[in-house]
Amino acid sequence: MKLMLLFLTMSSLTLTGQVDTTLNIICEFPGGFQKVQEILSKHLVYPLSASKDKIVGKCYIKYVVDTLGNPTNIEVQKSLRPDCDSGAMLAVSHLTGWKPALLKGRKVPIKMTQPINFTGPKE
Repeated sequence: MKLMLLFLTMSSLTLTGQVDTTLNIICEFPGGFQKVQEILSKHLVYPLSASKDKIVGKCYIKYVVDTLGNPTNIEVQKSLRPDCDSGAMLAVSHLTGWKPALLKGRKVPIKMTQPINFTGPKE
């Protein structure tokens, strides 16, 4: 199974729920992008039914990295199909331990979007 994982967007939430794009420091994942890919690849399962149906494509998972560095409010932003979406959401839930974003020296939650590309099982 070959999966391509990329970050798409980030923005912070203010206490009023408004999006603030003036972050001092964005959140960081220990080990960087490679570690994110490693964790997602480890926990992302290509659904058997999707493999059988030869489904390929991309779903987008949005979530908030909270002030403790954990992914919360995980939802599908753009669906591929329900079984792939569920697997992608579960994989994203394993991305714990972020260094939180800072705004004026305070930790703030930040919105993230994670595209996950299902390219099918390796032959």
